Amino acid sequence: MGSTSPHVVHRTTATVESTTLVRDTQLNQYIRILPFVALLSTLIAPVHADQPALSPITNVHGEQPPLAAIPTPAEAAPLQGISVAKCTVVPKIDGSLDDACWKTATHTYGFYRYQGSSPVVQQTEAWLCADARRLYVAFHCQDSHPEQIRADETLRDGNLGNDDYVAIQIDSQNTKRSATQFQVSSRGTMAEALEGGTADNITWAGDWVAVVKRVPDGWNAEIAIPWALMRYPRNTHQMGILLTRKLARETSFECWPYMPRDLQSQPIQHLSEFTGLVPADWRPRPIFLPYVLGSVGQGYKARYGIDAKYPITTTLTGVGTINPDFQDVAQAVENINFSYDQRMYPDSRPFFAEGNDFMPYTDVFYPRDIGSIDEGIKIVGKQGLDRIAALAIHSHENDGRSDQVVSVTHDFGELSDVHFSAAQDHEGSKTSSLASKFEGELGWLAQRTQYQITANHEPTWAGGRRADARDYLGFSMHTPGGKPSFSFNYSDTGPRFTNNVGFLPEINVRGADWSIAQQNSFDTGKLWDYGIYLGGEHTDHHTGGFFHDEVHAGGWFDLQSGWGMYFNILQRRRDKFRDHVNEAAYYWNERSLYSQGAVDYSWGTQADQRYGFLSLNQGYAVSRMVTASLNYNRQYLGGQITTQTILTGTYRLTYERSIGLRMISVDHAANVFLSLAQKARRGSDIYLLIGDPNAPRTRGLVTLKVVTPF
Repeated sequence: MGSTSPHVVHRTTATVESTTLVRDTQLNQYIRILPFVALLSTLIAPVHADQPALSPITNVHGEQPPLAAIPTPAEAAPLQGISVAKCTVVPKIDGSLDDACWKTATHTYGFYRYQGSSPVVQQTEAWLCADARRLYVAFHCQDSHPEQIRADETLRDGNLGNDDYVAIQIDSQNTKRSATQFQVSSRGTMAEALEGGTADNITWAGDWVAVVKRVPDGWNAEIAIPWALMRYPRNTHQMGILLTRKLARETSFECWPYMPRDLQSQPIQHLSEFTGLVPADWRPRPIFLPYVLGSVGQGYKARYGIDAKYPITTTLTGVGTINPDFQDVAQAVENINFSYDQRMYPDSRPFFAEGNDFMPYTDVFYPRDIGSIDEGIKIVGKQGLDRIAALAIHSHENDGRSDQVVSVTHDFGELSDVHFSAAQDHEGSKTSSLASKFEGELGWLAQRTQYQITANHEPTWAGGRRADARDYLGFSMHTPGGKPSFSFNYSDTGPRFTNNVGFLPEINVRGADWSIAQQNSFDTGKLWDYGIYLGGEHTDHHTGGFFHDEVHAGGWFDLQSGWGMYFNILQRRRDKFRDHVNEAAYYWNERSLYSQGAVDYSWGTQADQRYGFLSLNQGYAVSRMVTASLNYNRQYLGGQITTQTILTGTYRLTYERSIGLRMISVDHAANVFLSLAQKARRGSDIYLLIGDPNAPRTRGLVTLKVVTPF
């Protein structure tokens, strides 16, 4: 795969969720940049109209439709009660759009600009109809410049972010809280994100069908989505739906129905309601995912196990596992760059993937703290305004270990909820821990600004005795693009705070952080988007005495041509250390999945030592099916040099099969492994590994794993 530009991570820290507060003496060093921030936003902010513009088109049947009505400010609300036509003859999913059902389907002639106000140049038509088993959707995507259509990704569930694609979002319970999304690119590559999260076996998650076809004036897509993939209650007749189209060469999506820009900070909560749906009350059936595994190298090893999923209802799912195997999963490669604290990494192990979005936040339960397990069970799901998750796992290693987790969330209003979660562990003779969390979130909209107040109390117990707690209070103000957003957070964590399965790198701290940021994107012109931010933090030890303060400022900009720059300035004190770090990055080919690259350099002092960190990323597409990427990192800290090189090659045989080669080298230790993966729509998933993806050095190990769902 292509490299990830370094500024992507920093954009996250630049938002109103980023953390940092600083003393006034340090803030004065940076407050002088604020006039330049205001001047910059004034010079480059686009002029927005009060409503989107929509240009006329000729539809796929050769008709000249009237210009679609443009919503006025008084009508700036999602359309409600859009009726979906009943499908009496199932269409043939081939991308041709000549089936009889499309002539009577619910139809739109044009899409609206999702953000911004410039006219939609490349128009889109869409049709919807449904029967008791499936929702059928068709798109006709006009494109007057077919040579600019991008379609790089070939693997199912890959990264379509840089391709031309269409997407369907479905809020199956119409709670305006979460949705399932289905995407298909102009190449026909499919990707889905099911509500709540799921493992990536196609049979386990559930399959759907999409076919695209290039036509003289653009491309078509035909899609059939089984209702059985949705979490909906019985007797459902309406759902929230949004259709979108993304042109790789434009910053903004196109969407239908119209979604007012004032409501786009939380688009799921403002999906239009589509009525007339008659999904069947499908009978839940269990799905089993057994595997067999054999490995040769330093002896022979055989292992088998099984995962099982049973929809208890159409909204709640039970999951069980016996002897799950995790060794075929290549976890995230850890960064060698200096950090005072433990870093958090995602967990890609299949058992934890099902219903992951319903699980507690990582400060309560961080699954990467859990090693191998022998058996486990969990229940996850959503019933109306309630989201629940419960998990219990057990391992016979280390004198026996067991963990239990529970999470319950109740939503109310458009932006508010209350949440309770808890996690407990028992591990042989070690001291057990119990953490519970009580949280409330209150949000509201005032004109175009969204406000949010969050508070939580998280007490813990160690060995059955009350330990310390963590308290948190946060306030944030989100504004539309081109205007400043702001956040302020206060937290207090006692020195005896104990949670053996949660991620909280620092305890015995109390303090506050703040951030002010502004970003925007543009429909036309050379500038694609920009962002600027300023933030700070100050914390003391809970038991008394100074601990840490920091101030940082920076920004980025991207051009339509695909290159951009990022910069950041940081000053920090931590106990007795003083740090000063400058960072600058240059990146190119951002809109290309496989040939993007970046160089990022940081310099200054860390922990009172001279510091420098260089990161170079470059992707290369040998052909549409063969790609490679290089990631090189070099850190200099106090006279010691550490290097890391990651070289990856991928040969995509088909949409379902690929061969991968990867080399990870840290200083003089290198690990090389080869993989072959088949992710089948029908039949067995097959994983062949030559080497060990998670070992520090190359191992003479061959592993074959076969997963056969039924």
